[in-house]
Amino acid sequence: MLALAVGLVFNLPALLQRLVPDYTGGVQQQLADSDEVRDALDLGGLVNEQNKDLDRCSNGGQELESCGTAPDIRGITTWLNTPDGEGIDLGDLRGQVVLIDFWTYACINCQRSLPHITAWDEAYRDAGLRVVGIHSPEYAFEKEQRNVEQGIANFGIDYPVGMDNSLSTWTNYRNRYWPASYLLDADGVVRHITFGEGGYETTERLLRELLLSADPDVVLPEPTGLLDETPEVGATTPESYLGLGKEVNFGGDEDYASGANDYAYPRELARDTFALDGGWTLDFQGATPTAGRAGVKLAYTATQEVRVVLGGSGTVVATVDGKRVELTVSGSPDSYRLLRVDGSRTGEIELRVPAGVTVFSFTFG
Repeated sequence: MLALAVGLVFNLPALLQRLVPDYTGGVQQQLADSDEVRDALDLGGLVNEQNKDLDRCSNGGQELESCGTAPDIRGITTWLNTPDGEGIDLGDLRGQVVLIDFWTYACINCQRSLPHITAWDEAYRDAGLRVVGIHSPEYAFEKEQRNVEQGIANFGIDYPVGMDNSLSTWTNYRNRYWPASYLLDADGVVRHITFGEGGYETTERLLRELLLSADPDVVLPEPTGLLDETPEVGATTPESYLGLGKEVNFGGDEDYASGANDYAYPRELARDTFALDGGWTLDFQGATPTAGRAGVKLAYTATQEVRVVLGGSGTVVATVDGKRVELTVSGSPDSYRLLRVDGSRTGEIELRVPAGVTVFSFTFG
């Protein structure tokens, strides 16, 4: 974590992206919680004339605040959902209320927030709201345009999306989370910031205030009123990553080492951990069976669902609390649901994974 902080201080995100394509993966909470990284974000490397006032906004504030003119959108490799791929300049959107949403398609937290974002776009576009998505990848495979296009289609996104593959816009906003939203008034001033999930009722109330301020004669629809399904903090197993670059929650007895190695389940698997069985090849991105099928076992707690991010091609056979579930994996890497529950649930899941499939992470709701 200190090494990341040093890199941030010296403004090296683009270099880190070239050396380690998904160096940001799995650290959004650590970024928020680390004193070193907070200092890095606040004291030099990422602070510039455009973003120096953003910390005037509190995370999820209940009332409108004033946090400086929104930083530029910069370094976008490709624009999607715009005429002929034309770029978006915030200066051209003066007079309209703008919601900038930082997201990435395989992020479960983003997936739960997107129904709210798309509902606001549909409800308030004619009233003067402009939603701009900034797709800032967590995994290397999330840099692939065809994968992002599939994610856009899956989530019903009609608003413009910029592919921020070098994290240039992410950096210019001193961002720390997936998802994160920045609400701008008609003068281009940031008036509300939300890091992470939740706070949807407040954000919608404030964007309605800004729309009325921009045009007192506007007729607004009824609030969208979508249910906030953000899990209670601490109620679920933390996100579990299998890649060496961000391995989290490994509960096996072996060293979690690069290359091809053999693994065996421990006699007891600790709560909120995973373990491997059989031959696996580990790399920075994830874990892939070396031949045939290999196992990964997870002891989980969830309040809504358990998902796994998989890539490659093949059929994964899962045993979810004794129940057989088959997942057909194909196409771009994506998040697959293993379990949906209503209320807190603790249990165990085992996947038997073929050699053609890579396991990236488990996520929980």
